[in-house]
Amino acid sequence: MPTTTGYEYQRGGHPFELRTGHHVVVAVFATYEGAERYTARLNYNGYPAAKFGYLSVREQYYVYISYSADDVGQARTERDRVRRINRDQFSKAWVLSVVDRE
Repeated sequence: MPTTTGYEYQRGGHPFELRTGHHVVVAVFATYEGAERYTARLNYNGYPAAKFGYLSVREQYYVYISYSADDVGQARTERDRVRRINRDQFSKAWVLSVVDRE
């Protein structure tokens, strides 16, 4: 669900579920293969920290280039930085926060 800081969702039980914390997301895919290919391309092009994971509540795979376990401010700062350094590719980067299920 949208929040004032980005988007926040509860963690599900999928084997590739995103871990709890704050992810700087650069792409979303319906398939594992699409997310895997794009992540590999980012890794090859100088973004070795790029990873992807699944969000059960949305039934989609999210490719992210930065992660912070507990500091949403750090994630927002990184989002702003990547938007500036690569405006063509990451101009729409956003922060996705994943929280534990209640």
